[in-house]
Amino acid sequence: MKDLIIYGAFDRYNYGDNLMPLLFELYLNRSYSHLLDEYHIKFAAINKSDLSRYGCLKTEKFTSVVKSANRGSVIVIIGGEVVGSTKESLLLHSFENPLIYKIVARLKWDYPKIYNIVSRVLFHNVAPYPYMPCIKDIPNIFNTVGGRFVGEKNTENQMYRSLKNSLFISTRDKRTQGSMKSFVEARIAPDSVFIISSLISDEFLCSKIQSELISLKNEQYAVFQCSPLKIQEDHQAISQAIKLIYEKFGTKVVLLPIGYASGHDDFDILSEIHELLPNETRLLYQLTVWEIMYVIKQSSIFYGTSLHGIITAMAFSVPHFAINPSIEKLKAFIEDWTIAPFNKAIKLNEVKKTLYEAYDEDELKSNSTRLSELVNEHYTSLFSKL
Repeated sequence: MKDLIIYGAFDRYNYGDNLMPLLFELYLNRSYSHLLDEYHIKFAAINKSDLSRYGCLKTEKFTSVVKSANRGSVIVIIGGEVVGSTKESLLLHSFENPLIYKIVARLKWDYPKIYNIVSRVLFHNVAPYPYMPCIKDIPNIFNTVGGRFVGEKNTENQMYRSLKNSLFISTRDKRTQGSMKSFVEARIAPDSVFIISSLISDEFLCSKIQSELISLKNEQYAVFQCSPLKIQEDHQAISQAIKLIYEKFGTKVVLLPIGYASGHDDFDILSEIHELLPNETRLLYQLTVWEIMYVIKQSSIFYGTSLHGIITAMAFSVPHFAINPSIEKLKAFIEDWTIAPFNKAIKLNEVKKTLYEAYDEDELKSNSTRLSELVNEHYTSLFSKL
């Protein structure tokens, strides 16, 4: 039997990265189950992993999977900022211990040459661009990926070879599509996570979460999320913004870590904010992907630096404001796919204005429906290549 190898950054816990393969599997089982008679589905990452305690899929080591794959197998690279992502960047996301992460991060900024040498030694079996495979006789499918093509358009460039060895390519924003349009045909489609609004029922979601979280559906609350590297604001500025949100809603602002992998470390900064504002905030932690989804779905508004936090809010027609206009992938995505006033990333000193910003609820809902339909159309094209 042929293998359908679903490949991505699934070996570390980070909401968006881990959610995408789960939804792909659910959609495949629901709408294209006949392919299971032809393909054996395997989930692969750079390393073997078991994050099932967070509701994630187990992964096999990618190099082992492709080595044993039968003729006619296909690799599906699912989402994420994979185009142009280097193996040097993997090192920063490889440590669960915050202290070790800080040491390695300092090494990266202060001694980049040494950092790169360490990365190459530790990941000597990993290709320069890990998520752009070039495996003989196994073609690729790129599913709503992000990033940017760089380098020469010739066979010396691994990225070029990987893209040219593809049956189908879709990108999640015009920025990514534009970087490769001169040499491959890449269609643009919304992030595949938008399928959740039609794929995930309330009953299904409630069956996956802690009972104490279910009561959130009866509350009116705001969600705030941020990564210390992406927020680029001090604790005072963050606290001031959260106080304004609290005063508007009159209920504790839910602080929701989404990025658990090193290099994201949402919990570290949000726990410090919670210590500063214990009466105005409620800190959640150690949630599964389904629980994170539920908390966003039931909220009245979402503020965050996480792309897939924003995407989840969009999918469920929740008002959403992306924080920090300098986050390129976030800025590019909302400009392409959401409606005003949510299509412009904000600075924290603009939070007060957003609390009274007018928007069309019907337009927000119709946009969610439109995006889900576009993902369905996209999957029709993708699965036709198998």
